[in-house]
Amino acid sequence: MCRVATCHDDRDCPNGAYCDRARSVCAAILASMPDGSGNDGAGGDAATDGFVDGTLIDTPEVDGQPAIDANNDVPFGDGSVDVPSTLDVRDATAGDVIADLFDVMGDVTCMAGYSNCDGDPRNGCETFTVDNAAHCGRCGGACPTPPSNGRGACAASTCTIACDPGFGASGGLCIRRPLRLIAPVSTSSVTLPTPTLRWQGVAGVDGARVEICRTRGCSSTADVVATFDAVGTSGRPPTPLATGTYFWRVRAMASGAVVSPASVTWQFAVWPLPMGATGARPDTALGTTLDLNGDGHTDVAVGSSGTGERVDVFLWDVVARAFAAPIVVIGPGGSSGFGKGVASGGDTNGDGYADLLVGAPADGELWVYFGGPDGIAPGDSSRVRRIGVGMGGVSDRAGAVVAGLGDSNGDGYGDVAVGADQSLIVRVLNGSALGPTSGVEFRPTVPTGSTSSFVMLAGGDYNGDGFADVLASAKDPVNSNHRVELRLGGPTGIGLSADAVLTRPADVNVMGDSLAACDLTGDGYADGAVGAPNIAVGTMNWVLAYHGGAVAFGGATPAYSTRAGNTVNLLGRQMARAGDVNLDGFCDLIVAPATNQNRVFVILGGATGLTTVSRVVSTPSALPGFGWSVAGGGDVDGNGFPDFAVASSSAEVFVFVSDAVGSSPAFRLTPGAVVSGWGLPVAM
Repeated sequence: MCRVATCHDDRDCPNGAYCDRARSVCAAILASMPDGSGNDGAGGDAATDGFVDGTLIDTPEVDGQPAIDANNDVPFGDGSVDVPSTLDVRDATAGDVIADLFDVMGDVTCMAGYSNCDGDPRNGCETFTVDNAAHCGRCGGACPTPPSNGRGACAASTCTIACDPGFGASGGLCIRRPLRLIAPVSTSSVTLPTPTLRWQGVAGVDGARVEICRTRGCSSTADVVATFDAVGTSGRPPTPLATGTYFWRVRAMASGAVVSPASVTWQFAVWPLPMGATGARPDTALGTTLDLNGDGHTDVAVGSSGTGERVDVFLWDVVARAFAAPIVVIGPGGSSGFGKGVASGGDTNGDGYADLLVGAPADGELWVYFGGPDGIAPGDSSRVRRIGVGMGGVSDRAGAVVAGLGDSNGDGYGDVAVGADQSLIVRVLNGSALGPTSGVEFRPTVPTGSTSSFVMLAGGDYNGDGFADVLASAKDPVNSNHRVELRLGGPTGIGLSADAVLTRPADVNVMGDSLAACDLTGDGYADGAVGAPNIAVGTMNWVLAYHGGAVAFGGATPAYSTRAGNTVNLLGRQMARAGDVNLDGFCDLIVAPATNQNRVFVILGGATGLTTVSRVVSTPSALPGFGWSVAGGGDVDGNGFPDFAVASSSAEVFVFVSDAVGSSPAFRLTPGAVVSGWGLPVAM
């Protein structure tokens, strides 16, 4: 028979008893009797004795039957226990006093999660109700019949639906989950007018129906540019796409039928190929644009390098065809340096919207503001991440430089890099469903004798393998020792060691004050542009181009491929990708000299790289420090030409809109208040 007291193993039970299989109560071992019933026909025999609360009790028998008198009493050596006849569990076999005892004492007391569901006290608490679908949480609590593509399950004493791989529970049903997009990562520019679109494969799916649209909602037939079915996990548009921004999504297919809702919507930009371009080109993606609300128009973010502690985000208003009033993002307070580093991170969490990176170097932090239909929401904690990025403490000032790289490990999320301005530190953070997470850390090497250093960064696919790479310059402004290194991406992300160290020309004093990734030659590979301003007035200042290719930059210690320059003081101090401003198929650069020159230059790319042809962009008025910072590469007004922004030290940013004629200062942005250092940097 079983005890009321609980047990864990046989040592917890009195002599002659064992712990039952549910391991919750002790059970007596009855002697084997001739009739197999535990009754030998002799009254008062210990063969039918049992344990009650640890005490051996004697069960007398009369003529082979339990002793029951008119009062339904069963006398025992230690007293009398009343066994009401209505509770007497008797069968054809005599000697069932054991069952009678349990009628009197009540149910077996079981350990948490166990129950005596078969009503037989002799086998104790035989049912584990925590994960038993027939007795979930209680005896008889059977879980309902599962839906198609799912299994009924009991977890933590609660009935659940366990859906098959690729399905998710919704309203009691197992619905096919939308497919997850992989490439090209959202908000990037593709290198072919028929780019390969990729998504993640799942069991039971053999292809996808792909939609490419002119607007994110694909809300009308007129919006749809192409619809096609693809086998496997990739597909390409059936016809080349014209220049512009496109949105795409997929629906899973099985045996020719659509079996899932649409995926999230991603976007990419297509730019012209060079006239008469022939030969193989890499099928990859380059760069990212700051389209925070996913409307196909590039937005502008303006940081503050002084004590302003804020970033102003200007979204494009498609109705007014102008910039809306800014979303003002205020830093955490104190002297964090919030806003010293600002950049588009690309789509770091895979939701299809660009995300904003803001560095706070005095605190050694990176802030990530996730984009969405309304742009960013600084007050919504679910759409903001605050990440510590300092390797050697906040004194490193990590976060002074931030950059979106693209997808460096091929998982479908945009990755980012963070640099410092008082030490050699680079931290690459890989994107995920939660945004930037862990990654690699490295320190570029500077020549012997360097003292203090800082880092500039530029991400792009320099070898055309589909993985984003990072170009990093290590600068020692005290001794003018500079070094520029390339680290390639791959299935495991950015490598720890340098794959190439760029060679400095003999007639160049310093190099690496600024960096940009731009397909200057129009061959589909990102080229590395390196600013080399000369400190001496009246001497040549250069922009050096190291051309990408299947072997990035041509080797481990590459010399520059082409260069452009002039004697304008400190030309190359600031530089950014302008995009293909004249739509000839070659990426162009926006380059700024010293801020007292009040002009910037658009240096055009060409079939052989940098050309001597440039456009001079002068200040719209007598502004001090015009060219303080520059940004570009995105189409603000949606006319199909990339635009760029130039800041002045007087807290003004001019957005130059490009067209077939050239670029003109169409919009003037201001903070609306006195903000120290406003305009350095700018991102778009």
